[in-house]
Order: sequence, then structure tokens, then C-alpha cells
Amino acid sequence: MPLLTLSTWPALTQPEQRHAIARELTGHTERLLGKKRALTAVAVLAEPIGWTIGGEPVEPPDRAAEAGPARSTFALEIRITAGTNTAQQKADWIAAAWDTLRRALPEALVEASYVSVLELPADDWGWGGRTQAARLPR
Repeated sequence: MPLLTLSTWPALTQPEQRHAIARELTGHTERLLGKKRALTAVAVLAEPIGWTIGGEPVEPPDRAAEAGPARSTFALEIRITAGTNTAQQKADWIAAAWDTLRRALPEALVEASYVSVLELPADDWGWGGRTQAARLPR
């Protein structure tokens, strides 16, 4: 039951693009982490007001001509239950997710873009009103 949260700069304004990215990330999550597709949720957050890297603004495409080349960046987090995946599985997922977003974002991708795997204890989260711990076989 992973939850993925994606924030990009500039925002992904085209629904088709958001859906294509969500489908690809869901596929990576199923294939590389062994998670159930039907329980994988992807939230693409609304456009942030601004994004800085190293204390300097990342200029959106409509203002990039004045400030230099347009750049893209992103932050992607996935929440999974602690201990359900190996370090190699998580590394493979991070690499695949990075590649998906590198190809999807239109401007030059800033290297200071991030993919995070957040592991939560089974008794700290759940779905359908039950914790993951309550779902464990007894």
C-alpha cells in the first residue's frame, strides 16, 4: 500500500503527462518493490509558488530567458512499510523513478532533484481504517 507524492518545478499542467508518470511509477513500484498495483496511490501536488536550489531560484520557462536556461527539478517520496524491501530493491526503484522523471520533465533536469524512500513502522500507518500491523498474519 505505498503512497507516492510528487512535486515538480515547473508544475505538470497536462493531465495526460501526470497520468503517464503515475502509471509508470506505479509499474516500477509493482515490479521492483513487489507492491500491489490496486493499493498504490500517486499524488501529484499542485504547483509550488517557487523552488530554490542552493538558495537561488529555479526559473520557470517563461522567465528563464532573462535568468539563464530553464531548468526542471522534482521531489518524489514513497512511503512503504519498514522492513518489506531490501536495500537493492529500493536502490533499483530509486534509479527507475529518477529515469522516469528525467525523461518526463521538459527542461534540463537539475541534479539536485530527489527521490526518497520513507519506511514507516507497520503500526504507524495503514489504509481502510486498519494499520499495516493489524494486517500481518498471526
